[in-house]
Amino acid sequence: MRAEPPTLPPTIPGLLERRLADTPDATAYFTRNAAHDWRATSWRDFADAVGSVAGGLTGLGLRCGDRLAVLAPTSLEWDVCQHAALQLGACVVGIDPHYPAELADTLVAQLAPTVLVAGDPRLLERIRPETRGRLRALVLFEGAASDCTPFGTLAAGPTAPPAVCTADDPALVAFSSGTSGLPKAVTYTHRQVVLACEAILDRFSDLEAGSTLVCWLPLANLFQRMINFCAMARGGTSYVVGDPRAAVDVARVAHPQVFVAVPRFLEKLWDGMRAKLAEAPRPLRLLVERALATALLLLRLEQRGERVPFTLRLAVAASRRTVLRPLRNVLGPRLRYFVSGSAPCPLGILERFAALGLPIYEAYGQSENVVPIAAGAPGAAVAGSVGRPMRSNDVRLADDGEVQVKGPGVFDPAVADNARHRSSLTADGYLATGDLGEWLPGGFLRLTGRKAELWKAPNGRWVAPAPIEGALRQVPGVEQAAVLLRGAVVGVLVLDRPAPAPDRLRAELLRALGEFPPGTRPQGLLLTTRPFTIEGGELTSNLKLRRDVVERRHAAELDALRDRLTPTTELELVGP
Repeated sequence: MRAEPPTLPPTIPGLLERRLADTPDATAYFTRNAAHDWRATSWRDFADAVGSVAGGLTGLGLRCGDRLAVLAPTSLEWDVCQHAALQLGACVVGIDPHYPAELADTLVAQLAPTVLVAGDPRLLERIRPETRGRLRALVLFEGAASDCTPFGTLAAGPTAPPAVCTADDPALVAFSSGTSGLPKAVTYTHRQVVLACEAILDRFSDLEAGSTLVCWLPLANLFQRMINFCAMARGGTSYVVGDPRAAVDVARVAHPQVFVAVPRFLEKLWDGMRAKLAEAPRPLRLLVERALATALLLLRLEQRGERVPFTLRLAVAASRRTVLRPLRNVLGPRLRYFVSGSAPCPLGILERFAALGLPIYEAYGQSENVVPIAAGAPGAAVAGSVGRPMRSNDVRLADDGEVQVKGPGVFDPAVADNARHRSSLTADGYLATGDLGEWLPGGFLRLTGRKAELWKAPNGRWVAPAPIEGALRQVPGVEQAAVLLRGAVVGVLVLDRPAPAPDRLRAELLRALGEFPPGTRPQGLLLTTRPFTIEGGELTSNLKLRRDVVERRHAAELDALRDRLTPTTELELVGP
């Protein structure tokens, strides 16, 4: 049954106050101790911890209107610190712990927080002494340093009375992905954050009190923090995972109904499932492969709007309960669907999980609009689209196909330092996203590429590299892919270790590229086993590819590859 759209308090501290009033003894979080035992934290316990830390922060000089920055991996302490600062009327800045030292230092210097909380001394070292010297106080979650207050000491003091913050006070700073340079810092008010929670819970109305979620993405990323706020508003329980590599194992314990992910996680999850299947006895493997092929047939008939034989529906329903069940239960038996954000999910991954009966609903947003622009949801999704616009968003397509959005969730140039981003708005107040899109029947939005990433191939066709990269990543043995125009369409592939056999790899790559028109697909690929990383600069903190960095790193090799190509070259592979 569909829940009524929520009406929430106007501030983030109000969300915790309501939860404390409604279900104080319900479990808010599960965390794992050093012995790997799970410990439950109730909403009452969480609120008490928030109050104590707020008192400690007051003692360090944090005041209403100040900023508090957190540079640390995901943890319960991260969330406690955030809510403590918000209770005091301070604005919270999340600095991704995977940022290179120079970038982390630049952002802290630019935003000038009053207090910086770091995960440990190693992370604190990413901030130059000159920058740290301008801060009022430093706090460490773990470890010790002479100029830092231990978090345990901070949390041991008396509870501070909450400051009075209003709905229009600054609450959070979010960062753009930084694919084309320094991430942009955007400040949002309490009202805007709560509005985003209302929109998300309206779209995913089957998230109920007691729903289980896995909190594993970086809390520095606004995506995960918004999910946590929604869990608080609805009364859900979150399993907190500090190491993202443990997310699958934790999900098997948590049994979430919904799993929030990014496309790269889903690709790796499918790779792991495929590898396990390859190890199964041949009769079982063939049985599962036939069941998957049958489920894909049903899915594609439905997508084309063709009649689906009743016997086919019965066969697929039966296989999902039997031979496909181990794959369906990879993240626990209660999982109903995934929500994927931060980047487009490859169509092949969308189809394979949908065939298992685990649909992936894509959510589309930008850091300059705290309300997701659009999202698919149960009963309202079309494969390859990002769903329909969320409530409160007015979405239009410009003459060149650019997606533009207007609404109360779009950053306000009058708030904090947001005026520096005014050029992102059109003359009539729409946010120009830089994404290209098209409308599908039923009001669904499909993204077709980034304006800044489109280029003309030698045959004159416009090329969007992301779909080609997604297809290449589906090839067994390919870990990551970047497609580039360097006089010819070329690319860089990161291979698993050990690298797949060259002949088989080439055949699989040609098969994957066959869906793209000649002249738009790569003629040459540079192979490497050195991964793209956030620390290396090839990826943003939310795992988006920075093609310019990849191209600079491999410029000489790519030029040599280009010079080997001829008009008749089908696919040249070089390295590793």
